[in-house]
Amino acid sequence: MNNRRKRQLITNRIVSVSIVFLCLLVIIGVIVIFKKDKTNKINESDDLIYNSNDSFLKDHKIIGVVFKDIKCTYDGNNSLVSYTIVNETNKKINLYNYEIVIKDDNKNTLAKIEFNYNNSLLPNKEVQISNSVVGVDLSDARYMNLRLNTKNSKK
Repeated sequence: MNNRRKRQLITNRIVSVSIVFLCLLVIIGVIVIFKKDKTNKINESDDLIYNSNDSFLKDHKIIGVVFKDIKCTYDGNNSLVSYTIVNETNKKINLYNYEIVIKDDNKNTLAKIEFNYNNSLLPNKEVQISNSVVGVDLSDARYMNLRLNTKNSKK
């Protein structure tokens, strides 16, 4: 092979690698933009601030009861915390009352939600709950601690 042909092959490879590199940069940029779009911000269509902290929104499990699909919004005056409670046991569970303690980054208590749920939760069933927290901004809450009072009964 002559030198001119070798230089042409090297140039073609450099161009190919550059194109692949630019495509990867564009893909990473799009992912970053979409991920950033889901962060804590005001949604122009509903004027709510959404809590996007993974440590707060993660599933919480205690005694076979799972709190999942946690969402938290702030409308400028009040916060709304909604979640699904799932009974993952093979027994009916009566949730007499439970307490949710919501904390900030320094683990200071921002709010306590005490809820009395007098219905039975059948095995492998779920219920959706929403709690309003008046006058408190929970959009940047980091932690959620649960305290349950359950009474298990046979099927």
